Amino acid sequence: MMSEKEPSYIAIKGIRVGILGLREVLEKLSAWKGKKDEEIADRMLQELKTKNYIPPSVETEYKQAFLREFKKFVGEPVVEEETSALNIAILGPGCPSCDKLEELVMAVLTEENIGAEVEHIRDVRKIASYGLVATPALVINGKIMSSGRLPSKTQIKDWIKESIQR
Repeated sequence: MMSEKEPSYIAIKGIRVGILGLREVLEKLSAWKGKKDEEIADRMLQELKTKNYIPPSVETEYKQAFLREFKKFVGEPVVEEETSALNIAILGPGCPSCDKLEELVMAVLTEENIGAEVEHIRDVRKIASYGLVATPALVINGKIMSSGRLPSKTQIKDWIKESIQR
């Protein structure tokens, strides 16, 4: 079960955003299935604003995303919002090699002036969901690029550039 300190990630205007307490609010409001979409979205915004900064200028987009998450949670079909950014995941429990991989990725992104969503996944169950047994691992846009070794900075740069061109 996801702890309250671990965010859930949702897409807002094509950008992946971490939201604290989303699972708890979904569980709390699951009985609201059948109510008007606007009521559900307003209540979710009200509840989640207590733990998250939500800029007033994008509250409408957040409400749409919260409603989408609610519908998924109660089993209704939804169309996912695509994220346009480069998504990079570093998988590893926080060992020196895993932390070094994160440092290398961040250095490449900074040097090349590339924007990306970077997540360091430390939870063993989430790592296992990728089908990996060895860490550190690097995943770019859902594709496992390396596992069980620390790739060179040059190799990371090449993989990132290739992923942008696709």
